[in-house]
Amino acid sequence: RRIEAGMQVEPRGRRAAPAGEAPSDQPRIEEVEADLREGIWQRGLLDVRMRGRDELSANRAVRAILGGDGSGGDERMARWVAGLDGCRGAWAGALIDLDAPTRWRCARFRRVIDLLGGPEAPVCAGIDVPIGLPDRVRGGGRSADRAARAFLGAGRSSVFPVPPRAAVYAASYDAAKALSRAGSEPPFAPSIQCWNILRYVREVDDLLRGRPDLATRLHEVHPEVAFFRLNGDRRLAAGKKGPARLEGLSARRALLIAAGLPEALVRSAPPAGIGADDHLDAMAALVVARDIAADRAEPLPNAIERDSYGLPIVIWAPAAPDRPDPAPMP
Repeated sequence: RRIEAGMQVEPRGRRAAPAGEAPSDQPRIEEVEADLREGIWQRGLLDVRMRGRDELSANRAVRAILGGDGSGGDERMARWVAGLDGCRGAWAGALIDLDAPTRWRCARFRRVIDLLGGPEAPVCAGIDVPIGLPDRVRGGGRSADRAARAFLGAGRSSVFPVPPRAAVYAASYDAAKALSRAGSEPPFAPSIQCWNILRYVREVDDLLRGRPDLATRLHEVHPEVAFFRLNGDRRLAAGKKGPARLEGLSARRALLIAAGLPEALVRSAPPAGIGADDHLDAMAALVVARDIAADRAEPLPNAIERDSYGLPIVIWAPAAPDRPDPAPMP
């Protein structure tokens, strides 16, 4: 069955016809869905990426193949997007069906691939972890780190510089500091906070280098960048930790609801083993993934660099709120 853009998907069978009727050429809908996922996402996007096109072009190409909005004209073909945030040795995940927003799920995932390869097979996922690791870091951080800190202004400290690739794979914190200083200009060493998340960075880096087709589905985000944008490019006064924690979490819930997430999702209890802040951060990543899928998200920086493995060095921000002059949340 010919789709478009030189991609071939063969239906696996025909619908059985009642007695006395001619066999139908219409393949079963579940076969069409499986073929579309396999033929487009596993082959088409990889082909688009290997032709040297960027992620935005790849997303546009897939939407064109599927029929403008990605639904392929079939209301029963779900389009899920997802958000992931690291939490206590695992990942806090939030997923939603773009075509039926009352369908959503939150869960704790042991590995990133457990979400990407799960039953929803999200077409786009935002993840709060650095993607794209330069061999040498200049100017105090990756280009994405510098752009995100400039975007946040006074809240820039929430984005810490990611060390060079060799330091990410160091066997100890002392080795990571030494390798980072040797591979950066001016020299810097990763903070202990950065060191503590490098296992998550390695997981995602290993996954994307081993499965380059997933690079068009998994995108780096930063929750504070997302909330800053959703708050009208203003810093929230209350943090999500510390004495003002309840106020900060409440403000973030209000922003997520204003951004279009279902209130039932936003106010849902975190799954076991996930903190309230990580639960909401996964939803912020979900909002960015939705906007990436809709071609509305903003890349930081606008000119996207790549590391030596071709992985993009960019942090995505959600689209600006639709309301004309959003009032800042307290």
